[in-house]
Amino acid sequence: GDNFKKVRDSIPVTCVQAFNAVQWVLKSNFSPEELSNAYPVSYRYCNLKEGKTLEDAFINLSNQMKIGHEAGIRNSARLIRPSNGAPEQLTKYDFVLSYGSPDWEEWGKTIDHYWSDVHNTDENKAVRETYSCENSRMYSGTLIR
Repeated sequence: GDNFKKVRDSIPVTCVQAFNAVQWVLKSNFSPEELSNAYPVSYRYCNLKEGKTLEDAFINLSNQMKIGHEAGIRNSARLIRPSNGAPEQLTKYDFVLSYGSPDWEEWGKTIDHYWSDVHNTDENKAVRETYSCENSRMYSGTLIR
């Protein structure tokens, strides 16, 4: 209603694209309240390998992320499946993979941990056998409340 319009109009950005999407939210081991004023988020376009499903991707990535969570790495991920009204560039892909961390220091720990303790695991091999991604990019997010 009117309150939504006031909030929307107070945000100093405009959105040039809007479309429906379904998000498969993987387990996060931090809360939104722990996000820093400028937190990292990455996005990449992904395609499933022959015979694989989004459920396979969700399960295998969950298993891979569990390694980091058990080691104290704080991160989260979402598998985003664009739907009605999606821009043409997204229709070539099965899903968009989004990763986030509560702050940039934690993002660095996540990357270091991946290459030292996750990259050569069976869990990561299962991920690579399920889907492949391209066009990785990073953004600095800001909470607007």
